[in-house]
Amino acid sequence: MGLLSLGTPLHWSDAQQYADHVRAHGIDQFLTTYKKEKGQKNQHLLWGDENTWWLMLIKPTATQSSLYECSISCLVYSNLNSTTTLGKQGNQAPEALWRPEYGRYMLESTPGLPYGASFIDLVKVEDNMKQRRRLAKSVMYPGDVPVTLVNYPRLGCPDELIPEHEPNGQACQSMFVPDEIINPHVRFPTLTANIRRRRGSKVEINMPIYHDKNTPRPFIDPTIPWDRELFPHDKEAKQGAAKPDHIYMDAMAFGMGCLKQEERKWKINKSRYDSIDTYISTDTIYKDKYNDLDLVYDKDIYRKLTNDGVDDLLARHLAHLFIRDPLVIFEELLDQDDEQSSDHFENLQSTNWQTVRFKPPPPNSTIGWRVEFRSMEVQLTDFENAAFSVFIVLLTRTILSLDLNFYLPITKVDDNMRAAHHRGAVANEKFYFRKHVFTGKGKRTHNDHDNDDDSYEQMTMDEIMNGQQQQEDGFPGLIPLVHSYLNSTNIDVETRCRLTKYLDLISRRASGELMTGASYLRQLVMQHPDYQHDSVVSSPITYDIVMAADALAEGRLQAPELLGDNLL
Repeated sequence: MGLLSLGTPLHWSDAQQYADHVRAHGIDQFLTTYKKEKGQKNQHLLWGDENTWWLMLIKPTATQSSLYECSISCLVYSNLNSTTTLGKQGNQAPEALWRPEYGRYMLESTPGLPYGASFIDLVKVEDNMKQRRRLAKSVMYPGDVPVTLVNYPRLGCPDELIPEHEPNGQACQSMFVPDEIINPHVRFPTLTANIRRRRGSKVEINMPIYHDKNTPRPFIDPTIPWDRELFPHDKEAKQGAAKPDHIYMDAMAFGMGCLKQEERKWKINKSRYDSIDTYISTDTIYKDKYNDLDLVYDKDIYRKLTNDGVDDLLARHLAHLFIRDPLVIFEELLDQDDEQSSDHFENLQSTNWQTVRFKPPPPNSTIGWRVEFRSMEVQLTDFENAAFSVFIVLLTRTILSLDLNFYLPITKVDDNMRAAHHRGAVANEKFYFRKHVFTGKGKRTHNDHDNDDDSYEQMTMDEIMNGQQQQEDGFPGLIPLVHSYLNSTNIDVETRCRLTKYLDLISRRASGELMTGASYLRQLVMQHPDYQHDSVVSSPITYDIVMAADALAEGRLQAPELLGDNLL
């Protein structure tokens, strides 16, 4: 969600003069926290998950669903945030924490209390997710449905919002979506407007059309109002922003865009909304050659950090984040006590949306140093979301227990991210992965290797997850490694069976035995009687997708091709 400060947001023309001020004090605020908290060690693992729902209104008299702008009212006019449960120390604690997101139709939830490091904590995750879904539904009107879809298929099409609004807002100036879908907190419309103002153009997103047998060639997006001249930037579509054979989108509501024309004094490799750019661990198995990206960073900030005792890798990471401009600056928060506040630091930190985020403790709190794993998309059911969340935690435990080395050159991580965006990537693409992961200290499940062997190769997702079973000395696979770790622990049979179901789901998805969520949704479209094989996802199709997503999550629809027999 990002930093939700209160105050008067500055227009970009006024805000840009304070960019260096925010950057300088943001680094001072980090250093304050770093000096106070750098000695924290051996803390117990505490962790959580974050789910975001899209709120839909199902019209009972028609086969149509609509995005429903009710998340703010759900938070303000209900007892959603006051629902409590008995905590471990006998004190009342919230069952869940609820927050708005960028869209008014979005609702974000996290556990009320963090999970711990025990195996019992791992099997609490799915139940907690289900309870959060029940709580969300309990404060909604009949016909309201919260679904964990990655996106709404007809976002930006006419007659898809409740209440309906014309796309003529000043913040995003979109041809397709109105400003009314944006969270009313001033951060969000200001962020939207300031990105457009500093770019000097609207967000430009072009997604390749799926060419079916009846799709026009070339495909020219029929939803674009080519002759609209409401705003000066409307002309961009016909001037080349909208590409043939692509679906054109022009606002942050659709995503952060592709390549942004920003921070022009720097030649930056990637967007601030991308995969990670650098490793920051100083462990003994790290080697400089893993950080092979030509990292752009602010040399003055780097020198300030290293002069104050910050190690080289962390200093480069922060100096890289701080080449960006602060996008939203509040007038009342320009001058802060850098010993007590981290708002200027979070201004830059929270607007770098990378696949992994390193998070310092908030000032004057008991929260420790954190790592946020951000690359996974939300799944259709709580079972799937729990499976992937639990897998990540188990994998971290496995890496530490078996002393595994998964370092890969950062440029190969970038190549993997590009491959992962292709349609059907799980089944059809190969990804660079390290061949030898044992450091010499951990338990081995196959022949010994030279500790300095950093070789890697392209593997299928099946090989990465399940192992190269046909090769005598092949990679053992992440799932078998996790099972090896679990075999070394004192875990009860019931808990092990629950965890095995999660691992089996991921294993069978990787092997192709089960469909991914994306493949399942594509199949719903392709087999729908309303689909004309023209690449158009109509309102009736969208309605059935929403109904299927809700029914799957509630256990009213069985989909063994997606979930196996786990929910039967």
